[in-house]
Amino acid sequence: MKWPRHYAYLLIGLGISQLGNWVYLIALNVFIWNLTHSPAAVAMLFVIGPVIRIICNFLLVLILIVGTKRKS
Repeated sequence: MKWPRHYAYLLIGLGISQLGNWVYLIALNVFIWNLTHSPAAVAMLFVIGPVIRIICNFLLVLILIVGTKRKS
């Protein structure tokens, strides 16, 4: 089965993007480690991300609920 060319470009782009995310994560960990020499600070990188995501999702749901009630 031959894939259309744009699917191949999409998969290659996604792969390069994931590689960039991985390099960024490693570089950020090394930077924080060199800055603080604290394992707790490096661990906080992994805690802060999901906590901020949960808070933002909660606020977004509140905004959507209020917005849909006003239009009804």
